[in-house]
Amino acid sequence: MKAKSNIFYIFPVFLLVSACIWGTSSSKIESTPVSFPSDPPAIEPAAMGEQTASPTVVAGSFADFYLFGTEIAAALQARNISFFYEYATASTWICLGDETIGVCKDMSPETTVTGIPVTYDWATYEVYSKENYNESWQTRFASSSVLKLAAIANQFGDNPLMPMAGQSFLAIVGVADDNNPSSIHEVRVLFFEYYEHTWHLAGEFVTVEHVGSWLNDTCSACYDMWAAWPE
Repeated sequence: MKAKSNIFYIFPVFLLVSACIWGTSSSKIESTPVSFPSDPPAIEPAAMGEQTASPTVVAGSFADFYLFGTEIAAALQARNISFFYEYATASTWICLGDETIGVCKDMSPETTVTGIPVTYDWATYEVYSKENYNESWQTRFASSSVLKLAAIANQFGDNPLMPMAGQSFLAIVGVADDNNPSSIHEVRVLFFEYYEHTWHLAGEFVTVEHVGSWLNDTCSACYDMWAAWPE
């Protein structure tokens, strides 16, 4: 069975006129510098003397992903490659042959593509094996760049990285130079999905042209909910 899905983007505007079958394997780029956001989401204080119960956090919810964000932030700070080995999950597409965006663009009908997709402004795509994806992060960690979790977000509906996903959870990572760690020149957005009782890193979006849109709550086409990650 082949499925088609539509999605609208503004960087650039794309109409996903056709998609491909998608599944998950059992294995588990001139921009204006922008400072890292530092304000955490506002929390309403309890009334003086009022006893409040701890809220229940539903697995796979935005609140749950916020908690998981501590692991993402810690892995980036420690340059911990094992985090990506644990959570990166390859997906499989069976191409229709008429795709105009995504990993199946320009592919022949019935071509099978398996791996972890990385897109550069939704224009070009690379698909990595799990091992090669981990190696790419190892190389990144070995560079002189500073990588920090800048914000988290979520997005309902599918997208060219996850065309059958009902909801994506986004870890927005700012990349800066060692000699100027507060000035972000690149953003890498890690797309997660929750299923089988755990989080799965299914793909990555990279941009140097639209850094500010991802580091501020100003892009309604990028995400449905956004929260700055505290320093």
